[in-house]
Amino acid sequence: MLKKFAEEIFRKILEHNSKINHESIPHSDSFEKEIRSLIGIDKPDFDRIIRVLKDSHWILSFEIIKEDRDNEIKRVDGYVEADLQTVRKLKNYFQKLLMDEYEKQFNKRMLVHQIVKDIYTRPSFYKNTPIGQIGNKAIMLDEYENLIERNFTEFTESWKLKKFSEVLTPWTTSSSPKRTPLHRRYHLPGRRYQNAPLIHPVTKTFRRISPNNPSRRSFRYTGWNSFSV
Repeated sequence: MLKKFAEEIFRKILEHNSKINHESIPHSDSFEKEIRSLIGIDKPDFDRIIRVLKDSHWILSFEIIKEDRDNEIKRVDGYVEADLQTVRKLKNYFQKLLMDEYEKQFNKRMLVHQIVKDIYTRPSFYKNTPIGQIGNKAIMLDEYENLIERNFTEFTESWKLKKFSEVLTPWTTSSSPKRTPLHRRYHLPGRRYQNAPLIHPVTKTFRRISPNNPSRRSFRYTGWNSFSV
């Protein structure tokens, strides 16, 4: 089931990435709501699946909005398919968008590397602003393009599928459930019933001799046995 959900989430990320517009990189906050509504999983499962996709190099993620507890702003990440062509295409789009937005705001046309330098020298000024978010995308996509080019073998389909299977195995291997104490199973007060016995059904066979028929008769009885834990 986890594999099925992982494949569905991956397809949705591909769907977003294929748009090639300002919404082509899904943001973790809105994307999580979209997925949980679509396939009905909870947050821990969503986080687990994202981790599986990242570890198996199906997707890449990076910070778009930095956490700011003073202003009650939560961290937001972006998700991109770990494919060289996809990363390069999105990088080109967001680099151009960065230059366009910078020109609109400051009435000055600058090259990408000049804007990036300005962002690095004034991080607090650009923090969590629209230009700052676009800049984060342009910068990280460029970094990931270089990463994939340097480590291309780890981003081939065969490597991804093998790693996906390895990473997924611990999550899909079932473990023996632990026995739940009686007071927890039946919502009884814990301290009072701490030493309460566990009750289990048991079937016993009894034998008797009927006065009217000396031949042996037997019958089975299902009752309850108990033992303390």
